[in-house]
Amino acid sequence: MNGEERERLLQQVYRYAWFLDEKQFDRWIELFAEGASYVVTTEENVRCGYAFAPIRESKETLRERLAEWQRLWWIDPAVTSRVIANPLVEAEGPIRARVRFYMMLYRTKDGHLTELVGCAKCSTLWEKEDDCWRLREFTAILDSGIIPGVLEIF
Repeated sequence: MNGEERERLLQQVYRYAWFLDEKQFDRWIELFAEGASYVVTTEENVRCGYAFAPIRESKETLRERLAEWQRLWWIDPAVTSRVIANPLVEAEGPIRARVRFYMMLYRTKDGHLTELVGCAKCSTLWEKEDDCWRLREFTAILDSGIIPGVLEIF
């Protein structure tokens, strides 16, 4: 993978966080390939060898969840900032690449106090479709034993 292609891929990773922080959920979901998987678990589950993942979704079920939240609930007005750190890009062929990174989520409520909500080790698998990188797999391993919410966090 050349430097230009690597940069294009990293821009998609940054868009992932940006779209969530800006509550542009329709744009966020379009980063995913059809049939993509979305998994969130905890460090404790991984360390103990548990296959259980509290959140295991597909692109379609994420889309359904978003529609339900927008229809029945309100979207949290808190300001969020996701920070992506230490991205490592590993090419797995000409149209596949894995990107591993840490993601920290900060949240500000009522314009006052900003707090760190959580940190996760993320592993993503991207595939190039029609000259655009699409997310095939997203896995987040949270450093906490508590998962506050699927879209609230990662």
